[in-house]
Amino acid sequence: MDLKKFYRELIRRNVIRAVLAYLAVAWVLIEFASVILPTFDAPPYLLQGLIYLLAIGLIFWTGFAWVYDLSSEGWIKTPDWEDNTETRAANTRRLNTVIAVSGIMAILLLLAGSFWAGSQWGSPGVHESEKRIAVLPLEPKVAEIDDEYFAYGITDALIQELSQMEEFSVLSLASTQFLEAGILPTTDLYLQVSKDIDYFISGSYEKNGYNLKVTLNISREIDMAAIWSSTYEEDITNAAALWSGIAKDISEILGLGEQQRNRLLEKNLRPVQPETYELYLKGKYYLNKPRVEDWERALVYYQEAVDKNPADAYAYAGLAEGYITLGHNALFPPDGVFPKALAAAKRAIQLDSMNANAWAALSQYHTYYGWDWELAEYAFNRANSLNPNLAYNHYHRSWYLALFGRME
Repeated sequence: MDLKKFYRELIRRNVIRAVLAYLAVAWVLIEFASVILPTFDAPPYLLQGLIYLLAIGLIFWTGFAWVYDLSSEGWIKTPDWEDNTETRAANTRRLNTVIAVSGIMAILLLLAGSFWAGSQWGSPGVHESEKRIAVLPLEPKVAEIDDEYFAYGITDALIQELSQMEEFSVLSLASTQFLEAGILPTTDLYLQVSKDIDYFISGSYEKNGYNLKVTLNISREIDMAAIWSSTYEEDITNAAALWSGIAKDISEILGLGEQQRNRLLEKNLRPVQPETYELYLKGKYYLNKPRVEDWERALVYYQEAVDKNPADAYAYAGLAEGYITLGHNALFPPDGVFPKALAAAKRAIQLDSMNANAWAALSQYHTYYGWDWELAEYAFNRANSLNPNLAYNHYHRSWYLALFGRME
């Protein structure tokens, strides 16, 4: 095939302009639908269906543009010979007008949608009835060589337990860690984070073999005297019951006791194996570091935890989250990393359908790899209902919604 001759024929028949005009109109339709459909709570598959329909229509339109020209008398068959008739010039002008007008309309719709979405940021994201809580990193009473991962892990465990209550708005550990990092209270960063916090929870712990002793304090300000303090002691085997009991007491102190007691009745507080629990904490600690080698190390710990206890839902959920993190963020992720994430997430859900982290991992799998959009939406909502304060679930769900133009 003579490509130069073929290209000249595309120009002569105005196929390229016709395709550009179609894409411009399609862009307007998609922008319009992405604004209108969410207003009526339309399911996401309607917008998806429109995109698929327009993509298929482009194929037929391209063939139609090759065969026909638009004249003042309607559509006429394009002659097979070279011509410079007024029909050709008029057709070109019409297509250029469609392209220009559609482009302007699409840009105006995009700007209008962006301004409207931006105006929603002024709406308060936290209900006035919610208690805003920051859990500061727990400190060991007796410093040991390998304390950092354990302190991080049990602090995160307490945050996760408190986060399951909709009445609490709980900062993630990533946000509260810097509050004890020597930042002066006068700095903008400190003030920005701390000004809206109602309660600060701080404390220390002692670990003697498998025995864990935790002392907690609640204060109104980070440097004020505690308004409540209590000490808890439990075998690590009962770690789930320990954090649940602490959350129950804190909820009672803050006036939410009845809601938390009802939740405790619904929970399955399984005992954990101490060795598996420590491996899980190590995995979580390294997974929250920024380097690929740390994520790979986290996967080793999670896999070892699964090998030691194949019935540990938290270990499987951590494994799924680790594979997702590696597959989505590493420059050259290992082969098969996403299928491994899916298998681990499904196993975690089979073992414990109330595990929010497992549902969050499943939602990320289908957002970035599996592309089962309806299941991704369900998994995001399920994780959010189980843990309304799971920050990274909101983060990835915002990407998912943006993919389909649901900017509101």
